[in-house]
Amino acid sequence: MKIINTFVPGLTAFKFHSKDELERNLDLWVDTKYLYTFFEKNKKDLDYFKVKTAKEAVAKTIKQARIIQEKLYERIIDKNKNLDELFQNLNDNEYHETILSKQKAKQFWLRLYAIKIEPNHYVITGGAIKLVHKMNQHELTRQEKQTIEKCKNYLLENNVYDAISFYELIIP
Repeated sequence: MKIINTFVPGLTAFKFHSKDELERNLDLWVDTKYLYTFFEKNKKDLDYFKVKTAKEAVAKTIKQARIIQEKLYERIIDKNKNLDELFQNLNDNEYHETILSKQKAKQFWLRLYAIKIEPNHYVITGGAIKLVHKMNQHELTRQEKQTIEKCKNYLLENNVYDAISFYELIIP
């Protein structure tokens, strides 16, 4: 596993393949071919969102992806905006934070999953188009739930518990 800095101060991302997880998800969410295939395959789940066609879902996703990108770029331009405003506990029923708490950033059905290292310091573990209520109800979100747990365990095994120990791990 590799962790790299992103274009946003305080935001890092796991890199499992050729792209880091932030870049991979932002690219997927504007890839019309990928999106059309995804929504055709998951057409039955669109009813909940009152979206009728895959074409409509693709357009909505691209628009929402642009909003996420804008929110991330705002953190570069305005130093008073921090990442804590974007992320919240992964489990909606958790109201307290733990060490290396699992987090999500939401924009309509788009999710970025992350681990909070400490205030305003996060590492992206993945992302998904979440069309179901519970993560265990769809293969894609189930995989993301496993990935965030695997990433958290990796950090714990490497004695990460705050920003100092985190950056000691990722900076050679």
